[in-house]
Amino acid sequence: MCWSTRYDLQQIYSSIIPFMFFRHRATRFLGLLAILSIPAVFPFLGGQIPRTNDLASHVHRAFELEQLLRAGVIVPRWGPHLVHGYGYPVFNYFPYLSHYLIAITRMVSDLDFLWSYRIIAAVVTLTTAWGTFLFGRDLFRDESAGVLAAVGFVYSPYLLMTANVRGGLPESLALAALPFCLWTWSRAARGERIFVLWAGLTYAILILSHNGSAVQISPILFVYALWRGRAQMRIAISQFALSVIIGIGLTAFYWIPALVELQYVQVASGYASTGIVYHQNFTPVGGLFTYPLIPVDSDLLNPIVANPLSIITIIFSGLTIWRARLLDSRYLSELIWLSLLSFIALFLTLPQSRLIWDKLPLLQLTLWPWRFIGPVSLMISIIAAGLMSTISKNRTILLMIGIFAVILNGLPWLYPPREALVSPTNVADLARSEMPPWLIGTSTTAEYLPKWVQQLPDTDAQRDMLLTDSDPDRLDRAFLPPGAKAQHIENDVLSDTYHIITPDTLELSFKHFFFPGWRAWIDNNPIPIIVSQPHGLIKVTVPSGNHLLMLSFDTTSVRYWSGMLSLVSLIVVIVFKFSRSKVQTGISPQVVNAKLLTIFAVFVMVVFMLSVIFENPVRKHGLADDNKPLHMQNSLGIDFGSELWLHGYSLSEYSIDADDTFELDLFWQAQRNLGLVYGFNIRLRDVHGRLWNTSEIVRPKGWRFMPGTDFWPPDKYVIDKYAVKPLSGTPPGTYYLEVIAFRQDTLEVLDVSTIGSLQIISADKSSFGDVEPLAVLGDEGWLLWDFVIDRTEAVSGDTVGIQVVWSGMDSGTGPYNARISMLGPDRKEQASFDFEVGIDYPPSVWESGARVREQYIIRVPAYLSSGQYILHVKLVSPEGHTLGEYEHTNLLRVNVPERIFDQPTDITILDVELGSVATFVGHQITNQPITDSEILNIKLVWEANENITEDYHVFVHIIDESGSIVVQSDGKPANWTRPTAGWLPGEYIIDGHTIVLPSDIKTGSYIVNVGLYNNLNYERLVSDEFPDGSVPITEILYKVN
Repeated sequence: MCWSTRYDLQQIYSSIIPFMFFRHRATRFLGLLAILSIPAVFPFLGGQIPRTNDLASHVHRAFELEQLLRAGVIVPRWGPHLVHGYGYPVFNYFPYLSHYLIAITRMVSDLDFLWSYRIIAAVVTLTTAWGTFLFGRDLFRDESAGVLAAVGFVYSPYLLMTANVRGGLPESLALAALPFCLWTWSRAARGERIFVLWAGLTYAILILSHNGSAVQISPILFVYALWRGRAQMRIAISQFALSVIIGIGLTAFYWIPALVELQYVQVASGYASTGIVYHQNFTPVGGLFTYPLIPVDSDLLNPIVANPLSIITIIFSGLTIWRARLLDSRYLSELIWLSLLSFIALFLTLPQSRLIWDKLPLLQLTLWPWRFIGPVSLMISIIAAGLMSTISKNRTILLMIGIFAVILNGLPWLYPPREALVSPTNVADLARSEMPPWLIGTSTTAEYLPKWVQQLPDTDAQRDMLLTDSDPDRLDRAFLPPGAKAQHIENDVLSDTYHIITPDTLELSFKHFFFPGWRAWIDNNPIPIIVSQPHGLIKVTVPSGNHLLMLSFDTTSVRYWSGMLSLVSLIVVIVFKFSRSKVQTGISPQVVNAKLLTIFAVFVMVVFMLSVIFENPVRKHGLADDNKPLHMQNSLGIDFGSELWLHGYSLSEYSIDADDTFELDLFWQAQRNLGLVYGFNIRLRDVHGRLWNTSEIVRPKGWRFMPGTDFWPPDKYVIDKYAVKPLSGTPPGTYYLEVIAFRQDTLEVLDVSTIGSLQIISADKSSFGDVEPLAVLGDEGWLLWDFVIDRTEAVSGDTVGIQVVWSGMDSGTGPYNARISMLGPDRKEQASFDFEVGIDYPPSVWESGARVREQYIIRVPAYLSSGQYILHVKLVSPEGHTLGEYEHTNLLRVNVPERIFDQPTDITILDVELGSVATFVGHQITNQPITDSEILNIKLVWEANENITEDYHVFVHIIDESGSIVVQSDGKPANWTRPTAGWLPGEYIIDGHTIVLPSDIKTGSYIVNVGLYNNLNYERLVSDEFPDGSVPITEILYKVN
């Protein structure tokens, strides 16, 4: 009896725990792998958290999941607190196993969410090492191969980048499941039936970790498993099919609704709006080998993002295959097959594979082709580990050298920048983390926003409610009619109950986004839900009387039946007994000196810790010695408004062709803790100040987003990277790089500075190659490729920018001229402007096929009447002959303001002539004296003395008793609506100014000075009485009450 009991326990033990951790020597390697993994997980072991792209979002998502778990929602679909309480179905689409692990760790340990994340990140890394060790050990029947494979994969640049730079814990978890999948599926395919169960379970973990990775990895997994079972293909296929059924059955509750209900959210438009589409995320061949610049700068907040392969493992892989062929190794076919799979997966990361992606819609949903680098990194690590199977002497020493080389190769990713994140503790913290429309629902592209939400409502009011109430009443009471009452009598995380009393039928609106699953009942009877437009909110109609209204988020049929399928699959897995098959593959690996390796692992850990403490050739502080960032080419040291410091810049090229792109890196540092968010941009200008690039900001490959300047610590710096392409047809010449910094909230310019120059050495020959020219001008080879105006409406005196792209050859001795005319409705010429073509880059030097852009400025004459005008261009030869003409299809509308020719009578008359251009007639101040008011309203009146051809600006200065300017107002007259070139002689112009006084202004008298200055050279118009051009018009009194 005792023998029988013991036998049964052994059978159960062998059936349930195939890993047999405590019966195998392999278990002893857990400690070794843990020590070897310490450098990889060190960024999460203490100090501030690594600054990553997505870590904060995953932490806040785990917080929301914990709220649902505490409320008893085990399989969540809807995040009720997200989007400031309007709700978001993120859990219906994004797999949340990693968030589950964070939330459970938090609930069990009572640690905060950041430390829970750290623990899970470390465990995932160790799990990755353990699974890779088992797979490598079994494949090559060699413990040393397992160790080298584990270290190779854990320290592959892609895994380190995913964990330490991207903060992609879900993908890290999926990649940790991958070696377990390969290990269990390989053994299942070879006939070991117990591994069928575990192959299905590991596949389920892969699916529930990261959907994109699961889609990309599954074909690799299927093909490799069948290859491993090729000796018994029939058994392999049956085992393989069972494993797949188990995996997809257990996860049916997730993936079936995610696919079927994808139609209910805005995935395509959300990703497309931010440029996240698969065909924009291929990796060129060079990108597979692009490493961060060495040494890594510890003072840099946003180092470049690189997804390269591990060069050292590639070298080891080459050596493995070479030696395997040389020695006629029994593993040669396995190595070749793994190499083939690696090449196929790697090809799918390249732009050349787009044709394949275009044909596979499911693959397109994974968005990021470069994610294939993850499984490729594993396969290369396995191939590299095969090198140990070809070595018979000095194996331990060579293994140590290999381990050290692999870890050294991964060092650039082990010193990530840090940030002082605060762990969320309540719903208020979650509400503060969201910034609609940029960051909502813990996602940055609003891809899971319900399709009925065509316009985001103003969420500020409900955000403020969430700051004090974790689950506020979402009934919009602003629309309750008189006499109607609504009492919120029951509130649950996914349901609300109201007692409604209304004398008439009414429609109630709730600050909930509608999504399938929301239900409404009145007095326990279901009623239809009305979806509001354009905000996609829930509305219900309540009849007159006394009623009980309930709103609840429930399941849908597809969620219910897919959940039943997963439940049945789980029951089958638990009940069904997988006994061992007759086909067994005992693993008797070649052993390695584990004790010596452990001592070596401790040595490696100590060396790494010293590299963290002391500067070394791999890691340095760029701001430590001479206060200049590392890898910066040109030092500047420019102060931007005492707020920001521009250390300098780097250029990828100092001379380019006109149709090329160059990269510019700016090195910024905050001079103090800033409370404002500043934006930046780059302008490419010529010697005349004309702009030769668009305002659109394009980032180069590898750019990593910058935190807002309000989060910049003063002891760190950032790299602001741009990929700048000149306008098509930009002529050769010297251009100047101009940097502008501005406040993002008001667009107020902080400062502008010219930092360097760029030489364009040859004309554009590639643009417009796939379009027909707008016009063929004569028979001398002149073509018009583009004609663009910068506006469709203008007022009298406004300037209009026109850009024309020509191509042609010189056939005369004199210059060619472009005559641009404004034609009225009767097609008669109302105004004309002549420009010499190629004044800076003459046609005599144009090469055949060159496209050359010209920029012209015309000014709308003051005498033109209101109406629409046709822009007509005519090319005139040096001999004065018209070669050809073109008429622009878009009309220019001219708006003439109401003109006043009678002098206003409600003003204080001064009549100060400013040169021969204009007269300052007088003024009116409506609030004088000023008492506790921050606003000064001034009306100025000007008179034009002649036709003005220049653009003058008005200034208003408030001067204190010491002669200092307290506040000022500058700009075009009449709030930028009446440019001086649009004034007619004898016309009076009313010019109002609203001046906001500073909050610290003191009681006293102040002088108001006004004048006009030329906007190009800043010279003021003067008079004999006021030779400085500053006319004092009145004295005002300010009293602090």
